[in-house]
Amino acid sequence: MIYLNPNDFKSASQKHFDGLEQWLLKRIDSRKKLRENLKLFIKSNLSVILMGEPRRLKNIHARFYSEVSKVVGLASERRKFDSHLRYIFNYKSFADKKQKEYDAYDLAENLGIRVCAYCNRMYTITVQTGASKPDHVTRPEFDHFFSQERYPLLSLSFFNLIPSCKICNSTLKGNEKFALHKHLHPYLDDCWQGFQFSFAPVNTQSLLGAKPNHAVLINTDTCTDVKLETRIRKNLEVFKIADVYNGHGEEISDLLRLRNVLNDSYLEILQKHTYPHLNISEDELYRLAFGAYRTEGDFHKRPFSKLKKDILKELGIIS
Repeated sequence: MIYLNPNDFKSASQKHFDGLEQWLLKRIDSRKKLRENLKLFIKSNLSVILMGEPRRLKNIHARFYSEVSKVVGLASERRKFDSHLRYIFNYKSFADKKQKEYDAYDLAENLGIRVCAYCNRMYTITVQTGASKPDHVTRPEFDHFFSQERYPLLSLSFFNLIPSCKICNSTLKGNEKFALHKHLHPYLDDCWQGFQFSFAPVNTQSLLGAKPNHAVLINTDTCTDVKLETRIRKNLEVFKIADVYNGHGEEISDLLRLRNVLNDSYLEILQKHTYPHLNISEDELYRLAFGAYRTEGDFHKRPFSKLKKDILKELGIIS
């Protein structure tokens, strides 16, 4: 689970708005049967719909259907307007490789999120071999935190599109309905200090790092916010974090072998004896040594950054 500070993505969200604005305005105007007051509402609030943070998205969704209720009373009738929204904010067209306008590849490229925001385990890199659309190779999937089925108005909202791996998005989350009061939102919840990874070796060989047999443990006891802890536990459950991390015991084994081989701080040894003449920071040494990022704001750049930092602290390799 990664926290993505919204302030770090202001440029990407603005590019998202700029890339979609004219395309969406054309689609709005093309809906001849959509009432003019609703067209005006969408146009007037388009910047909020596309760039609003999660709580504002919920608010704008409620306000739209408040406008709809002035026209029709029954909820079943109000839902007929969803077909207009699904056409206007058409995620399938946005995600299509044949899209000639700004698309999901452009969003992924502008975000630069290299690891799944839900599991911090799988790479979600964006690869394009050329400038034309057929040269698109791979990108992260985008999970709709607020489902497209229930919130069609938010289908292309920047902060509703969570860069994630296929396993988390399609296999584990699936059709589960997410809500801000029940689940962590990567752009909203700074949960780093709310949980810690630990491990339990299965046998002596595991303890020495000779075999990757370790049970991954996740502790939330230090979380002082009861509501946050509940949501952390819910995300851990939905994405089966402990279960999938148990399949990566070699990550822990490597750190255990370092602990058992070295009698001093690994980073200190590298800095003083291996690279004494290099002008290299401790954070750079950390990345070279452990293949992960030390700073929490960089965890989205390498898999297992949170796991490794927690285990390294537990083993006393770093402070």
